[in-house]
Amino acid sequence: MKTAGDMFLFLIRVIRKTPRIDIFHFLAILGEIMIESLPVILIFGVSIGASIGLQFVISLKVVGAESMSPYFSGMAILREIGPMVAGSQVLIRSGTRIVSQIASMKDRGILTAIEVFPLDSFLFVVVPRFWAIVIATFLYLPIANAVCILSSAFLTANLFGVSWGEIWSGLEKSGDIIDILIGFLKCGIIGISNALFVTYYGWTAKEGAEGTSKAMQKAISYSVVYAIAINYSISLIFYE
Repeated sequence: MKTAGDMFLFLIRVIRKTPRIDIFHFLAILGEIMIESLPVILIFGVSIGASIGLQFVISLKVVGAESMSPYFSGMAILREIGPMVAGSQVLIRSGTRIVSQIASMKDRGILTAIEVFPLDSFLFVVVPRFWAIVIATFLYLPIANAVCILSSAFLTANLFGVSWGEIWSGLEKSGDIIDILIGFLKCGIIGISNALFVTYYGWTAKEGAEGTSKAMQKAISYSVVYAIAINYSISLIFYE
């Protein structure tokens, strides 16, 4: 309970200091996250999309309804898979780096040195990285959705002979603007959760390599668990 309370106060502190953020520093960090996360989003999206398409088309082929697989694949990607791909890959690629970066800055006394200038180390180090993770997760959702859907459609058409007309017809029926908006809602909440764990455990890490290692372990493991819970809970609310 103490940790939960500390994290809540940490989040309030981030929100209170957000209006004072240096926009150019924030954009530089956001650009770095976007660039380094793009390759893993593409690779992971292609793999997951192809796997989803393969499983649906094989299952539906048993009853002679493989032409329906694009509908189910599209629905699964828009409602469940896309937000998780965007959230998890930004976390794994950039989140781990940011945890170790903040913990290392603390361990080497850089955070203390920043205060000498004088600068607010929390405002300079934590706040822009927090919001950069949130915004990057949000921005990567359309890319994750598109990559997953296209890879699924390509596999369905080229390996199982489903026509492109049937594929696009199924995809068109698989979701609407509400599903897309719910996906953005999921990404926003997952992004905030990921950013909170990453920056909090980096900021509170103990000194030394062991402290950094434990901070990374806690941040990533808790982020993944909470992301799954958030994704499921929002789906339960809107799709029950």
